[in-house]
Amino acid sequence: MTKRIISLAISLAMIFSFIFVANAEDSSSLKFNESGEFRIMLVNDTHDDATTDKRLIKGLKAAIESEKPDLIIFNGDIFYERFLNPTKETLFESMHGIFQVVENAKVPFALTFGNHDTQYGISADELMGYCRETFDYCVATDGCDAGTYNLPVYSDNGKIVFNVYLMDTHSKDENGDYDGVSEEQIKWYESKSDELKALNGGVPVPSYVFEHIPVRQINSILKEVPFGTENATFTPDGYKIVDPDKHMGGNFYEYPNPTGDETNRQYESWVEKGDVVAAFFGHDHTNSFYGKTDDGIILGYNASFGWKAYGMGGSTRHVKMIVVDEDDPRNPEIYEKTYTDLTGEKGGFGPIDFISPWTYNVIINNTIGKIVALILKIFG
Repeated sequence: MTKRIISLAISLAMIFSFIFVANAEDSSSLKFNESGEFRIMLVNDTHDDATTDKRLIKGLKAAIESEKPDLIIFNGDIFYERFLNPTKETLFESMHGIFQVVENAKVPFALTFGNHDTQYGISADELMGYCRETFDYCVATDGCDAGTYNLPVYSDNGKIVFNVYLMDTHSKDENGDYDGVSEEQIKWYESKSDELKALNGGVPVPSYVFEHIPVRQINSILKEVPFGTENATFTPDGYKIVDPDKHMGGNFYEYPNPTGDETNRQYESWVEKGDVVAAFFGHDHTNSFYGKTDDGIILGYNASFGWKAYGMGGSTRHVKMIVVDEDDPRNPEIYEKTYTDLTGEKGGFGPIDFISPWTYNVIINNTIGKIVALILKIFG
C-alpha cells in the first residue's frame, strides 16, 4: 500500500512538473495580440553609459506607452563610453539603466550587438549572459552565438507565422573595415531557414532580420544624381538620393558604412532561401530610409535613439515600428515615431549633433551645391 502511495505521488509530481514546464515555455513564446498584429519596436544606437540619459528613459517610456509593442529589439551599439573604458560593472549598470525601463513595462525584449558594445574587452557572451540572467523579459535565446539567434512568432493554434533573426555583425575586420556576419553565421541561418521551412510544410517562413552593420546591397536602393540635386547626399561614389522607384519611407542624410567584406554572401543567401521579407540596420545614425530591392527584399535603416551619440535632435531621433499582420506577414506596416512626436519636446541640438555627418551633408554640402547650381544656371 505504501509503495502504491509513493508511486502515485511520484506520478502526480511528474505530471505537475510537465504542466509547469509546458506553461513556462508557453509564457515565453511570442504571439500575436488580440488584434491579430505583432508590433515590433526597433531601437538603435542608444550609445549610453552608466549615467543613463534622462531623455532616453523618457523617450522609451513614452514610446512603449504610445505604441504598445509586443517585442522591443535593441539593434546594436547599446553601450558606449566616450572617454574612459568602462569596467564590467559599469557596462552592467548601463544595461540596467536602459533595460529596466522595458522590464518595468513588462514588454519582451531582445538584443544583438554593434561595433561598440564589445570594444571594451567584455565579451558578447558575458554581456548576453548577464542580460538573460538578470531580466525576466529578455527573450534572447541560444543560437549560433551570443548575439545571433532566432525568435519564432506563433498563432494561437501553435503555428509559426513568421520568424525574427537577430545577427551579430561584430566590430571591425583585420583590414580595419566594418565587419559583418561570418560564414559560420550564414550557414547557421541557412540551416535554421530550412528547418523552419520543413515545419511549415515546405513553404519558407516569412522572416525579418535585425543586425547593426548594413549589408552592401543597401546601396542598391540609392541612385546617383548630378551635383546640386536637391536633397542629394555626398558619398564616395558621387551624389545620391534614394531611388524614387524603390523608396518606401524615411530620410537619407549620411552615406552608408556597410560591411567591407566584398565576399560576404549574406544577402545572396536571403534571396536563395526566399524567406527574408525585410532587414533593418543601424550604425549610420541619421539615416532612416528604407526601400525594396530588385529582389523584393526591404532593406532599411533605423536612426539613433540615443542622446550621447550624434543625431539630429528630437525631431528625427526615433523608434521604428514594424507591424506584422497575422494574415499577411509578408506585407508589414512600417512607420517611425520621433522623440518630439512621443514627448512633445524638441530635445535640442548639442555639440555632438552639430559635428554629425548631417551638418556636412545637409547644411554645408547641399547649400554649396545649390549655390553652385544657381551660378551655373545664371552664367552657364
